[in-house]
Amino acid sequence: MIIDDNEMDNLLNKIILEKFNYSQNIQLYNSPTVAIKDLTEGKITPDAIFVDINMPEMTGFEFVEAFEKIERPELLKSKLFIISSSDDKQDIRKAFSFKSVSKYLTKPLDIIQLTSE
Repeated sequence: MIIDDNEMDNLLNKIILEKFNYSQNIQLYNSPTVAIKDLTEGKITPDAIFVDINMPEMTGFEFVEAFEKIERPELLKSKLFIISSSDDKQDIRKAFSFKSVSKYLTKPLDIIQLTSE
């Protein structure tokens, strides 16, 4: 699952993930509120979620807060990645203040960022 209000970023990130066989079935969302709704209703149970920080209707941080409140134990297996064009240390610190965030990645995605510890 990729959540970003920028359609070009969504498509580029999807191509990168598919090219390196990171995932074969990628759901794209331009709206974090629709993504939260689908996750809450059990319409999707992704292995990985990539969410942009800066979006108009709900920030990536607000998305993570809402995600962590969803009561679906199977979502505990989902890896959550924050993606941003910013490498601001304050954003990085805030991202890792959430228990569900696995990594902070900068745009554009690349396989080295995804596979490095």
